[in-house]
Amino acid sequence: MRMFLAFDIGCIECGEDSEVIGMYETREAAEEAVSAWTAPNQEWGRDGRGGEHSEQVFAVDVPDRNAGASTMTPDDQALIARLLALAAQASLGPWTAITDARHDGAAFVLAPEGQPDIARCEGFGVDGPQQPQDDCNAAYIAACSPDVIVRLCRLAKGAQG
Repeated sequence: MRMFLAFDIGCIECGEDSEVIGMYETREAAEEAVSAWTAPNQEWGRDGRGGEHSEQVFAVDVPDRNAGASTMTPDDQALIARLLALAAQASLGPWTAITDARHDGAAFVLAPEGQPDIARCEGFGVDGPQQPQDDCNAAYIAACSPDVIVRLCRLAKGAQG
C-alpha cells in the first residue's frame, strides 16, 4: 500500500531537530498537513532560533499488515542479529547531522560530545564536490544511530510474539 510521509527536515546548520509530521493515505492530505504545520512555524522555526526547515512529502510503500508473511525468515533473524552486534560496537547515539561552512559546506554526522565524529558525507560528480544529497545522506545516517537500530530490532522481534 502506498502512503505519504509528511516530514519536517530541521536546519542542519542550526541543529534544529527533524521530525515526522504524519503518515497519510493521499498526497493531498500530506500536503495539507505540511501547509498546516508550516504556517505557524515559518518565521522563527519551532524552537525560536530562526533555523530554516524543509517540509517534504515522500511516497512510501508500506506493507499491508493483513497480507504477506507474518513470521520472520532465518535471513530476517540473521539481519537483526547482525545489526544488533554492529550497534553494540558503534559509538553511542543519538547522532546529529550538520553542515559545516568551514569545510566547504560538507555534511558531517557527529556522535554525542566526547566521542569521535561518525562520517563526512561527500559526493563527487558533475556538480563539484558538494552534492545536493550530501545533507540528506548525513541526516539519514544520523537517524540510524545505534540506539535507533536497537529499538527497531526490538520492535521487529516483539511483533513476532
